Amino acid sequence: MIKTMEINIEQVDSFLAKYGYFNKCLNGCSDCCHDYFYASVPEFFLTLHGLTTKPFNLDYFYKRALSTRSYFMHYLPLEIEHLSYKAPSLLAYKVNDFRTGQYINYPDLPPCMFLVNGRCSIYDYRPNTCRKYGTTVTCEYLDNEDFEDDDFTQVHLQPLYDNTALLDQSIETTPLPLWFFYSEYLKPELRSFVFKQLEHYQINNIEKAA
Repeated sequence: MIKTMEINIEQVDSFLAKYGYFNKCLNGCSDCCHDYFYASVPEFFLTLHGLTTKPFNLDYFYKRALSTRSYFMHYLPLEIEHLSYKAPSLLAYKVNDFRTGQYINYPDLPPCMFLVNGRCSIYDYRPNTCRKYGTTVTCEYLDNEDFEDDDFTQVHLQPLYDNTALLDQSIETTPLPLWFFYSEYLKPELRSFVFKQLEHYQINNIEKAA
């Protein structure tokens, strides 16, 4: 489960490195961390697993998630409504003035809850969207090649997509923004249940987990 996801990520990262897809983000650039997108339930658990491997205070990230949610509720309530409709994208093409690039929307939004001191605090456990941006998906600052329509590349990215299908079918798998997952499921009354689920997914022996 979690281990399988990590192996799949390593497999994709090895492919990207072998064929020279990797690009380093420009020093101090975190513009894409001010955009919002959907993550799957497995990716939520993967990021939560990543947090448990570091000396982080979960309440810090929980409060940041609540702060972002509060911002949306106050300034962008329609975006919250879109979540219930399972919209194909979040905050996409909603404004005419893209001050920082075509894909960076609403520049005044709070940054990603995992952006700390200008750097990603869960970089090794970041969602698929973050993994592809600037590597197989073009970044307007790096001006890298876009491989979204390259069949060879997409075949080798398949393990990332496989990661979204590893959880029990009884678990709701609707994609949501990570701040929404954290604001909902890190509530004090739900944490015990959520971390029991995480322990279940961290077990290396699949038969034992079953």
